[in-house]
Amino acid sequence: NGEAVDDATRQLMDRLQQRISEWENFPANRAIVSLAIVEVTVAPDAEPGPREIRLVTRQGVTNPLPFYVSQLPEVVRTPIKTCQLPVLGNEQAAERKRPPEEKEVKVTIPCVVNGQVAPGFVNAYRFEARKGQHLVIKAYTRDLVPYMADAVPGWFQSVLTLYNGQGRVVAFSDSFRFHPDPVIYYEVPEDGEYVLTISDALFRGREDFVYRISISESPFITSVFPLGRRVGEPVSPEVKGWNTDGAEVKLPPAEVPPGVYYVTVSKNGVVSNRVPFAVDALPEAVEKEP
Repeated sequence: NGEAVDDATRQLMDRLQQRISEWENFPANRAIVSLAIVEVTVAPDAEPGPREIRLVTRQGVTNPLPFYVSQLPEVVRTPIKTCQLPVLGNEQAAERKRPPEEKEVKVTIPCVVNGQVAPGFVNAYRFEARKGQHLVIKAYTRDLVPYMADAVPGWFQSVLTLYNGQGRVVAFSDSFRFHPDPVIYYEVPEDGEYVLTISDALFRGREDFVYRISISESPFITSVFPLGRRVGEPVSPEVKGWNTDGAEVKLPPAEVPPGVYYVTVSKNGVVSNRVPFAVDALPEAVEKEP
């Protein structure tokens, strides 16, 4: 209509045009045939942690998926193109091929890296670390997408491996206790470069095998005891974890109704992971030894 377009609108239009140009009408899996592009604005004072994101359509409301708000700089890999439907006798035309320079990305910690895993992909991140740093490396995969439609099996079983500058494995994780998403705690023994890789345990992959990985010295809670309290009664739980010395513990308010809430700690303004904390209306009894 001849009206001038501001820079922000033009950049958004360019991004939309690029993503739409990469849209595949006939993907290898029908569960990912639809493409929706949304823009999210995060309030400057938003509390760190997960939110629920849904799409409202003429057919109804979608299922929710988590959307995480973090306090760390974000690094986003180039999105992988949707794989075309394989044609019998020409399956190689639907295979993903990526240039060698896209296999590894150099980052500056602390940060959160975002990416996707395709079949056979091993994504690598190279960073500098200093002697004495207490790194907490946390993957978010099943936290993001618990179950994948039409995938076999229907989930992303992520694996984290940390290498030193000489290429030797110094840490590995494929889960954390009862949680399927891996966490690595590593005290850096010497200055130098380190490489973190992520892949599926069976080297499967697809466009919706998405992940977030935080690499930082953030506080991380590993246990809380007791696991809850009675409504209105004070309690000072013992919180254990990594990088939690001197951290401030945040508990549910005293008069909240019965339910499951969360405990976090904060240190130097950085908030930890969340751990469930139950509040009920029954009297509490704590085991005493012997």
